[in-house]
Amino acid sequence: MARTGVSGFQLAVLMATGAALWFGAALLLHRLAAAGWLEGGARALVYALVVPGTIPFLMMTRVVARLRADQMASGVALVTATALLLDGAAVAWFPQLYGTTDARVLAASAAVLWGAGVAIMLGFAMNRMPAPRP
Repeated sequence: MARTGVSGFQLAVLMATGAALWFGAALLLHRLAAAGWLEGGARALVYALVVPGTIPFLMMTRVVARLRADQMASGVALVTATALLLDGAAVAWFPQLYGTTDARVLAASAAVLWGAGVAIMLGFAMNRMPAPRP
């Protein structure tokens, strides 16, 4: 087990999962921004839906990466870190991935930060420490 608390296999799966989820989210955010869902009152609805919408992806990650209950926090943090690294590069060099105007890119970037925070918080909430051994 590496310093991350996960095996090499798990690390590879978590990073691949982070990349795949980032790409899907980037495409979704581009469409949401273009449709105006990241502006005004609609933004609050999208942000609220991110919370329950993230849970199935965390459960899928747990299964795919074979995470134990006590690895959820570190596993989700690794997925999220991968996605945030890709997001930072994309916003810097390929902002058109998120939108056609600066306002849309900014709105999509803010939604990414919100989603990352939600994922990390849920990962910690789902983390369970093993029972002490007698």
